[in-house]
Amino acid sequence: MSNYLIFIDLDGTLRNSSRQISTQTKEILKKTIDKNNRIIITSGRDLMYLKPIIKSLNIKDYLIASDGAVIYNLKEEKIIKEIFISEEDLKLILSKIGKSTYTATNSEKSYYNINKNSEELPKISKITIKDKNKKTILKLIDILKKQENIHISNYSRYLIDNKNKPTFYYIDIINKKASKGSSAEYLYKLLKYEKNKTIALGDSINDISLFQKVGYKVAMGNAILKLKEISDEITLTNNENGVKAYLEKLLKGWYYENRNN
Repeated sequence: MSNYLIFIDLDGTLRNSSRQISTQTKEILKKTIDKNNRIIITSGRDLMYLKPIIKSLNIKDYLIASDGAVIYNLKEEKIIKEIFISEEDLKLILSKIGKSTYTATNSEKSYYNINKNSEELPKISKITIKDKNKKTILKLIDILKKQENIHISNYSRYLIDNKNKPTFYYIDIINKKASKGSSAEYLYKLLKYEKNKTIALGDSINDISLFQKVGYKVAMGNAILKLKEISDEITLTNNENGVKAYLEKLLKGWYYENRNN
């Protein structure tokens, strides 16, 4: 079969609602790799959180972390690329957080309390801000989306879903030059794949940029409406092993050749 480069989101896609990856899904991942395909996990999670999870899957390729701000080579155990938030923008974000809690990360460390007046600030590739108050987060979004060099790469889907009330709302902020999509494009060019040999599976806001850069787009059954609207196919939900269902079809030869049949 053809050799594909497959980008798979973690939360809400590869993992179920209990944050588990089923045995069946792990088995199909191995079979897919054994059939001369490459799998790259793409996530909003930071690198330190992701490394043990990916290690348990025995995937030794590249990893896209922090919504695309970090690209890591698992085999060589080194950072390929990391895009930081500028010191000026970092100070601005910290000044607007107020009483909300936050986690600021880079590829090596997490920070929960940064002194914005410090002479030397740590290098940060992503900040996650959380608050129980929806209005507080919406106000922060209005303020931060006006900034030229940063963007909100992901946010709680409950901000647009009024049917449910979570324990907290969140937003993720990264450098505007970073995204899952730009990192995926960087990797498939580095690895010399044509765009029509790239596939992505995802479910959330931060997967939109990823879908815009790959050849074939598979939305999970539990994906947000906007992602489903730009997808080529919708598979089962993450709780129904949707990744497994799609990869089984791929291994049977179903892809571009049969997509219009």
